[in-house]
Amino acid sequence: MKKLEKTKKTPQKKLNDIARKKEEFKVYYRQLPIMKLAGGKIGMHYTTVYRWVEEDPIFATQLEQIKYEFAMENLPQVKNREWVLERILREHFTPRVEMTGKDGKDLLPKPIAPINNVSGNNSLPENKETEFPD
Repeated sequence: MKKLEKTKKTPQKKLNDIARKKEEFKVYYRQLPIMKLAGGKIGMHYTTVYRWVEEDPIFATQLEQIKYEFAMENLPQVKNREWVLERILREHFTPRVEMTGKDGKDLLPKPIAPINNVSGNNSLPENKETEFPD
């Protein structure tokens, strides 16, 4: 029985494969613009799709356009239009909430005692007296 040799892809072949996957991704993304679902449909992890968006501004622009088209086409058919806008176009329509404490101060209280030289070891040092702040 002959041993099958694994052929190495050329850089151009890899680029062609990625371009084909991006086009296939866009087909499913048009149906429902959720990266995780469309990525899973083509067998790609959504983090790969996010990397494509970061590395390819044209692809990123195309996905934004697909999202807007989806929203415009489906908005009239939905009872709660705000729901669609908040989910699909969240960067523009999700309410922003800033959380602060009383009178705009920090939410977290100041530490009771200063924490210095934390080593990750909670054991007391051997043969040393422990000092606690008053």
